[in-house]
Amino acid sequence: MGVEVEVLDIELVEYYEPGKHNHRWPTEEASASERNLAEQVWSIKKSQETAKKLTPEEKEADDQAIAAHESFKKSFDERQDDLIRDSPKPSRQRNSKDAMMSGALGALPQAATHSNKGSNLVQPAPDENTPPPWKDEGPPAAKIRLTVTSGYYIRSFCHDLDAH
Repeated sequence: MGVEVEVLDIELVEYYEPGKHNHRWPTEEASASERNLAEQVWSIKKSQETAKKLTPEEKEADDQAIAAHESFKKSFDERQDDLIRDSPKPSRQRNSKDAMMSGALGALPQAATHSNKGSNLVQPAPDENTPPPWKDEGPPAAKIRLTVTSGYYIRSFCHDLDAH
Protein backbone atom coordinates (compact mmCIF):
# COMPACT_ATOMS: atom_id res chain seq x y z
CA MET A 1 0.00 0.00 0.00
CA GLY A 2 1.31 3.50 -0.83
CA VAL A 3 1.96 6.30 1.60
CA GLU A 4 -1.14 8.30 2.47
CA VAL A 5 -0.67 11.91 1.36
CA GLU A 6 -3.12 14.75 1.62
CA VAL A 7 -3.61 18.46 1.20
CA LEU A 8 -3.98 19.96 4.67
CA ASP A 9 -4.71 23.49 3.48
CA ILE A 10 -5.25 25.15 0.11
CA GLU A 11 -5.48 28.87 -0.54
CA LEU A 12 -6.04 30.80 -3.75
CA VAL A 13 -3.52 33.63 -3.26
CA GLU A 14 -4.05 35.45 -6.57
CA TYR A 15 -6.12 34.90 -9.70
CA TYR A 16 -5.27 36.47 -13.05
CA GLU A 17 -7.82 36.87 -15.82
CA PRO A 18 -6.75 35.89 -19.35
CA GLY A 19 -4.44 38.53 -20.80
CA LYS A 20 -3.74 40.10 -17.38
CA HIS A 21 -0.56 38.18 -16.48
CA ASN A 22 2.93 37.61 -17.83
CA HIS A 23 3.09 33.86 -17.20
CA ARG A 24 4.16 31.63 -20.09
CA TRP A 25 4.33 27.87 -20.22
CA PRO A 26 7.79 26.32 -20.63
CA THR A 27 9.36 26.71 -24.04
CA GLU A 28 11.72 23.75 -23.60
CA GLU A 29 10.46 20.19 -23.72
CA ALA A 30 11.22 17.93 -20.78
CA SER A 31 13.99 15.39 -21.24
CA ALA A 32 13.15 11.72 -21.68
CA SER A 33 14.11 10.97 -18.06
CA GLU A 34 11.89 13.81 -16.77
CA ARG A 35 8.95 12.59 -18.87
CA ASN A 36 9.55 9.02 -17.66
CA LEU A 37 9.53 10.17 -14.04
CA ALA A 38 6.30 12.11 -14.56
CA GLU A 39 4.65 9.10 -16.19
CA GLN A 40 5.73 6.89 -13.27
CA VAL A 41 4.27 9.34 -10.75
CA TRP A 42 0.98 9.57 -12.64
CA SER A 43 0.72 5.79 -13.02
CA ILE A 44 1.38 5.30 -9.29
CA LYS A 45 -1.26 7.90 -8.48
CA LYS A 46 -3.75 6.20 -10.79
CA SER A 47 -3.04 2.76 -9.30
CA GLN A 48 -3.49 4.18 -5.78
CA GLU A 49 -6.82 5.72 -6.74
CA THR A 50 -8.07 2.44 -8.19
CA ALA A 51 -6.50 0.22 -5.51
CA LYS A 52 -8.73 -2.10 -3.51
CA LYS A 53 -9.97 -0.58 -0.26
CA LEU A 54 -9.49 -2.60 2.92
CA THR A 55 -12.51 -4.27 4.46
CA PRO A 56 -13.25 -3.36 8.10
CA GLU A 57 -11.80 -6.73 9.17
CA GLU A 58 -8.61 -6.18 7.14
CA LYS A 59 -8.25 -2.66 8.50
CA GLU A 60 -8.67 -3.90 12.08
CA ALA A 61 -6.05 -6.63 11.54
CA ASP A 62 -3.72 -4.05 9.99
CA ASP A 63 -4.24 -1.66 12.93
CA GLN A 64 -3.59 -4.49 15.42
CA ALA A 65 -0.37 -5.44 13.65
CA ILE A 66 0.82 -1.83 13.74
CA ALA A 67 -0.09 -1.53 17.45
CA ALA A 68 1.76 -4.78 18.26
CA HIS A 69 4.82 -3.54 16.37
CA GLU A 70 4.76 -0.18 18.20
CA SER A 71 4.43 -1.98 21.55
CA PHE A 72 7.39 -4.23 20.70
CA LYS A 73 9.49 -1.19 19.70
CA LYS A 74 8.59 0.59 22.96
CA SER A 75 9.53 -2.41 25.14
CA PHE A 76 12.79 -2.80 23.19
CA ASP A 77 13.63 0.87 23.78
CA GLU A 78 12.86 0.51 27.50
CA ARG A 79 15.06 -2.59 27.80
CA GLN A 80 17.82 -0.81 25.92
CA ASP A 81 17.53 2.20 28.26
CA ASP A 82 17.91 -0.15 31.26
CA LEU A 83 21.33 -1.18 29.95
CA ILE A 84 22.65 2.37 30.14
CA ARG A 85 23.90 3.60 33.50
CA ASP A 86 24.72 7.21 34.16
CA SER A 87 27.38 7.69 36.79
CA PRO A 88 29.00 11.02 37.60
CA LYS A 89 32.64 11.45 36.71
CA PRO A 90 34.90 11.78 39.71
CA SER A 91 36.09 15.35 39.99
CA ARG A 92 39.82 15.93 40.00
CA GLN A 93 41.39 18.68 42.00
CA ARG A 94 44.03 20.61 40.12
CA ASN A 95 46.41 23.22 41.26
CA SER A 96 46.16 26.46 39.35
CA LYS A 97 49.85 26.26 38.46
CA ASP A 98 49.20 22.87 36.79
CA ALA A 99 46.35 24.20 34.65
CA MET A 100 47.07 24.17 30.97
CA MET A 101 45.32 24.13 27.66
CA SER A 102 46.40 21.92 24.85
CA GLY A 103 45.40 21.69 21.23
CA ALA A 104 44.74 24.38 18.70
CA LEU A 105 41.38 25.90 17.99
CA GLY A 106 41.95 25.94 14.26
CA ALA A 107 39.89 27.89 11.78
CA LEU A 108 36.29 28.77 12.44
CA PRO A 109 33.78 26.60 10.60
CA GLN A 110 32.53 28.02 7.33
CA ALA A 111 29.07 29.47 7.18
CA ALA A 112 26.44 27.02 6.02
CA THR A 113 26.12 26.94 2.27
CA HIS A 114 22.90 26.14 0.53
CA SER A 115 22.83 23.81 -2.40
CA ASN A 116 21.79 25.20 -5.76
CA LYS A 117 20.63 21.75 -6.80
CA GLY A 118 17.47 22.08 -8.84
CA SER A 119 17.75 25.84 -9.29
CA ASN A 120 18.05 25.33 -13.04
CA LEU A 121 14.66 23.58 -13.20
CA VAL A 122 12.62 26.79 -13.02
CA GLN A 123 12.96 29.05 -16.01
CA PRO A 124 13.26 32.78 -15.37
CA ALA A 125 10.14 34.83 -16.03
CA PRO A 126 9.96 36.14 -19.60
CA ASP A 127 10.55 39.80 -20.29
CA GLU A 128 7.35 41.85 -20.21
CA ASN A 129 7.93 42.86 -23.84
CA THR A 130 8.07 39.24 -25.04
CA PRO A 131 4.89 38.54 -27.01
CA PRO A 132 2.79 35.64 -25.69
CA PRO A 133 2.68 32.40 -27.71
CA TRP A 134 -1.11 32.54 -28.08
CA LYS A 135 -3.21 34.53 -30.54
CA ASP A 136 -6.11 35.49 -28.24
CA GLU A 137 -6.02 36.64 -24.59
CA GLY A 138 -4.60 33.29 -23.52
CA PRO A 139 -5.34 31.24 -20.42
CA PRO A 140 -6.02 32.48 -16.90
CA ALA A 141 -3.36 31.97 -14.22
CA ALA A 142 -3.34 31.61 -10.45
CA LYS A 143 -1.03 31.57 -7.45
CA ILE A 144 -2.04 28.81 -5.05
CA ARG A 145 -0.60 28.07 -1.61
CA LEU A 146 -0.71 24.43 -0.48
CA THR A 147 0.11 22.86 2.86
CA VAL A 148 0.64 19.16 2.25
CA THR A 149 1.88 16.05 4.02
CA SER A 150 5.27 14.55 3.27
CA GLY A 151 5.46 12.73 -0.05
CA TYR A 152 2.82 14.84 -1.81
CA TYR A 153 3.70 15.60 -5.44
CA ILE A 154 2.84 19.21 -6.29
CA ARG A 155 3.17 18.40 -9.99
CA SER A 156 0.32 15.91 -9.62
CA PHE A 157 -1.85 18.72 -8.25
CA CYS A 158 -0.95 20.91 -11.25
CA HIS A 159 -1.64 18.03 -13.62
CA ASP A 160 -5.05 17.47 -12.01
CA LEU A 161 -5.88 21.18 -12.35
CA ASP A 162 -5.05 21.02 -16.05
CA ALA A 163 -7.06 17.81 -16.53
CA HIS A 164 -10.28 19.23 -15.08
